[in-house]
Amino acid sequence: MLATGLGPRRPAGAPCPACGGELAGAWAGYERSLRMGERVVGLQIARTRCLSCRATHALLPSFVVPGRLDAAPSIAWALALAARGWGHRPIARALGLPATTVRGWLRRLRSGALGHAARLERVAIAWGAPPARPPPTETALGALWRAIGAARRAARARLGPAGQLCRAALLVAVIGPGLLAHTDSP
Repeated sequence: MLATGLGPRRPAGAPCPACGGELAGAWAGYERSLRMGERVVGLQIARTRCLSCRATHALLPSFVVPGRLDAAPSIAWALALAARGWGHRPIARALGLPATTVRGWLRRLRSGALGHAARLERVAIAWGAPPARPPPTETALGALWRAIGAARRAARARLGPAGQLCRAALLVAVIGPGLLAHTDSP
């Protein structure tokens, strides 16, 4: 997608996320910028309309965090390093990003980490994973990283090859636009 600059198209038979109705058509909706490390690329995002509720929906790929310039893998990598105890400045240097950007991500991730972790744990349990027992000294970001891993393993076990999601894609799919929201409310 990044090589062509075109985002995903409407999958056949995909239901409307708002009402479950039929989605019709896909047209070139808008150009969106996406930062992948130090590089900023343009990506054409298509839109589709529900025939029942008439709502339109942007068709975002799994590596795009709604409302954010930075790609999901960069944010997930920062989360992984922070869960291991790295500070925002070394993470920013490793990713080639401004320290203020990474500091903002980590602040927002910390504020919503326990709620996001609980949501991911519920998904993992619904997919057949046993409930986890967190270590007593686990940080909020550590809990979130552990919950992503549990949901990922459960998806692989339940869905087979279709469940081979990277951690960043799983974060975006389960948490969505609330990933880096200023509050942890849905």
